[in-house]
Amino acid sequence: MNESYCTMAWNSIHWDANGRSAPCCQFRGKENNFFAKSADEYFNSDWLKDMKQKMTDGVKIPGCDRCYKQEAVNGTSMRTRREHLPIDEIHEIHLTYSNICNKACNICRPYRSHLIGNEYKKMFENNPSSPFIVQKYAERQNRRLVKGELKFDGLNVKVLESLKPYASQIKIMSLSGGEPFMHPELHIILDWLLENAHEDLKVIITSNGSWTQQYIDKLKQFKCVEMIISIDGIKELYPVVRPPHSWEWFVQQEKMLDGTHIDRRYEAVMHLFNVHQLADIVRHFKDKGKVFLAPLSQQEYLGCHLVPDEVILKVADELEELEHKSSADYLRHHSKITNTTDANMFFEFLKANEPVKNINYQSVIPWSFDLLRS
Repeated sequence: MNESYCTMAWNSIHWDANGRSAPCCQFRGKENNFFAKSADEYFNSDWLKDMKQKMTDGVKIPGCDRCYKQEAVNGTSMRTRREHLPIDEIHEIHLTYSNICNKACNICRPYRSHLIGNEYKKMFENNPSSPFIVQKYAERQNRRLVKGELKFDGLNVKVLESLKPYASQIKIMSLSGGEPFMHPELHIILDWLLENAHEDLKVIITSNGSWTQQYIDKLKQFKCVEMIISIDGIKELYPVVRPPHSWEWFVQQEKMLDGTHIDRRYEAVMHLFNVHQLADIVRHFKDKGKVFLAPLSQQEYLGCHLVPDEVILKVADELEELEHKSSADYLRHHSKITNTTDANMFFEFLKANEPVKNINYQSVIPWSFDLLRS
């Protein structure tokens, strides 16, 4: 496997809430010629053919930078984890069909949560010269969203019609948002899969825990279901990193999965607010399902590299003992990075977010923000 080749250019497709077609959810290309494509148009496009050729030749693809950066830190990425998959059939379809969400998590953005867009609007009204909100308004993808146009039209169910010829091939259907369970399209998509897909299809849904019993009952009709559950914190930290819900709310939601055949995979993004809890998160969930600690993407002002050495290195050692070596390596790598700009922006984040979210971040963090590395 060369430094560029990725099986997902051959065997998967991701439609996002803007209607963009791409090989996977990690891809961040800037081209405009792969929007609003049907499955056939995408797989037969000159754009994709050119990408495949470059990958075969070992030429790095700009839109794949996220994987390349992760590999440089800990040697693994989505690209490397999929290298064993065959390329002669469609393996995975991924639909991100809405930014409607019922949470306003600190590491999120309007593209994934319309509530974050609402908050940015309030922050702008409170202090339009805030360096934090000025930076957010400067980001092209946020310009429309932070000004109040908060709901994407999303991928309506017409996209499913273009998948009918591939229904018998698809091994995995991944669904994400926003929060998938907050959008009525999910019922339509699941019904379409029950009617058209083969019985061994695996359904993967990325959720913050907002499923209902009605949805759980429908998912029971599929032979193989995996719930990727976003957490980022437990107990007293949970309502701070995943507002507005409480830890008690999450515990009650989880009980709905007990006694079902639905597999669970817990995912926590590693960031400044939860570094001290990462080993505890692994310990808490390891007997219920797989636990994956993901690197932070964007929002560098909340990065692990700002956490004091004594905190980050202690947790790295604990994670290695828990057989999470790649996450331990990630933390150790970030313990060597200093960035005054990110440190300054973190304090601007606090000034802008605390009044809007009504959260005192320091109150649940056991190390003092005065010790921030910069």
